[in-house]
Amino acid sequence: MSKETLEVSMSGLARLTSAASDFASFEKVRIADAVIADLQSRPAIGIFDEIEARHMWDEYCWSLQEGPFDNNEFVGTMSVGTVSGNWKQTVESLVSGEVHKLPEYALVFLSAQAFKEDGNSDDAESVGNIWPGGVTDTIMAVIRNRALLRNLDLIGPHGGDLIGYSVEGSGIVWGALSECGEAIELVASHRSRLIAPDADLSGLALEMVNAFIAIAKAETDSSDFSQFLEKFEDQVRDLLIKNDVIPTLEAIRSRMLEQLDG
Repeated sequence: MSKETLEVSMSGLARLTSAASDFASFEKVRIADAVIADLQSRPAIGIFDEIEARHMWDEYCWSLQEGPFDNNEFVGTMSVGTVSGNWKQTVESLVSGEVHKLPEYALVFLSAQAFKEDGNSDDAESVGNIWPGGVTDTIMAVIRNRALLRNLDLIGPHGGDLIGYSVEGSGIVWGALSECGEAIELVASHRSRLIAPDADLSGLALEMVNAFIAIAKAETDSSDFSQFLEKFEDQVRDLLIKNDVIPTLEAIRSRMLEQLDG
């Protein structure tokens, strides 16, 4: 009985190997993106009282950058592990879930890259084998690296104090409040809204415009202007909120989110 063989040229094998490696690299990033998006979709647990965490991704990143947190957590008298250990297991379980959804050919390619990165495996033995644990580890490395590279100052315990170094506003209201030293203080008091992409900014805008109008009333010596404000104050307030303050706050938010999530 003859044994069928398939001859592949060295150049063809090199192209195939390169394509498999490119595919594995792409898949690692794709899965890391999916897991991070999943963590961002989950509300913060609230385990770190000192930070303005918006979601579990913020908390995981904080645990890596400020940890390890090795104190055991207890439910009654039963130990449920350490804070850092629990975060690691949580993210690993999400990664593992994504890995187990992959088709076999994808697992083969990702496993080959994992064996290569491991450096302790025999190439001849590893070719074609599947190593889900190794694949999970390589994707975890991508996620950890991203978490460690984030700038978390704005959600940290001193984030309110640092806002003045992170934002620069514009417009009539911002300019007037800045001269009086009130702009940054008002913005800092609403930090949690400014770092939440979809949070309503109308409350902060109203506070800023009210402060601006109070300053205008106190500084004007013109009775005509005072009468104008008294008659049209509501319209002036609405106009400033819509066309001056909200655009300024949205631009500030955009810069803060770029610093925090970019």
